[in-house]
Amino acid sequence: MNEENEKLETPAEELSENKEEEMVETKQPEEVPDSENKKKSKKKIIIICSIVAVVLIGALITGYFLILKKDPVNNDSNPKTWKDVLLLEAKNGSLKEKLTDQIDDYNYRADEVDVMLLDIDSDDDMELIAYFEDEITEKDKMMIFEIDKKIKFSKDYEVLNEDVLAYAYNVINENMYWYITDRNNSKVVISLEDKEYTEEEFNMNFHLVAHQYKNEEIFDQSEAIELNGKSNNLTSIVNKIINKKFTNAEFLENNNTSKRAIEREIEDEKKEAEAKLEEEQKQLEEEQKKAEEEKKKQEEANKNTTTNNNSGTGTNSANIDRIVDETQNPDVMCAQAIQEFYQDENYTYYFSCQKSDVVKVIYTDGTMEKVAVALKAGHIKITDLDRFNISYLKEKNSD
Repeated sequence: MNEENEKLETPAEELSENKEEEMVETKQPEEVPDSENKKKSKKKIIIICSIVAVVLIGALITGYFLILKKDPVNNDSNPKTWKDVLLLEAKNGSLKEKLTDQIDDYNYRADEVDVMLLDIDSDDDMELIAYFEDEITEKDKMMIFEIDKKIKFSKDYEVLNEDVLAYAYNVINENMYWYITDRNNSKVVISLEDKEYTEEEFNMNFHLVAHQYKNEEIFDQSEAIELNGKSNNLTSIVNKIINKKFTNAEFLENNNTSKRAIEREIEDEKKEAEAKLEEEQKQLEEEQKKAEEEKKKQEEANKNTTTNNNSGTGTNSANIDRIVDETQNPDVMCAQAIQEFYQDENYTYYFSCQKSDVVKVIYTDGTMEKVAVALKAGHIKITDLDRFNISYLKEKNSD
């Protein structure tokens, strides 16, 4: 019985061990495919993400170039050149807004405003000029906008009908400028300090190159631009004005002059001005010398004259040519008022109207003086008035 039990038990143990071995062998082959599946899944995710990223980047790049192609204006918030600034502000409407606001600020009213792109000072940038008629004052106005890092208002000018708006060459910095004449007849050079120059100062620093009046296309070097934000040819306009922009030498050549010719003319003008100043100084010195001689002569005459104020007699009576009363001329007015003109020891003498300034003593040497002065200096006496029929009144002095 025991042997049979052992026999029966032994296969059970072996069966158990075999079962465990089979279980171990079953688990081991299941782990290998699981790991490989994870790796495959991970690779697939990476590939998908890469494809999505490439597609997104491609879409962004394509969209960027489509935007640039559609909009010629660079959307850079800090445009690098005046051309970029103009294109940007014209498209987004800020340029039109600035112009409108500036016109309103000055209380101007304009039915039509011509906006032109023009280089008014021959430098590396450009200016915008708004030219219009103010309907309130009926005056022609010109507004200047400078294009730098942004478009900013510079100044407004009144263009007089009789005024000239022209190009002048600055001999100091060798550049061309527009200038205008103001109501004080002073020259104002646009974009150069806005300083008023007298005619002499202007001629010493500038040389007029070209007269261009309103009715003769004063902006013939300009291009008109629209401010509606829809102008598709703004870029071509900008390029056109750049291409046809004159250099200083070309502008001078087109006006039949040159830098050297201007310098020679300025030199001649300076010499002429210096000669004129020298002549005026010489004339002034001669007049001063003549005045001093007359003064000296008068002083010598006074020294040789014996004055007798008490009797009213003088030593120059024999030298009197005549005594005239200019009120005898009907054209000479005489205010009706008693006027004292002389007093001696016994009497005070009067004219019946205020004419002491026009009753004059003329001497044989051609000199002349007022009668009151001559009497006081003793050059004549009262009886000389009687001799030449000069009427007067006299009143005895009180004791």
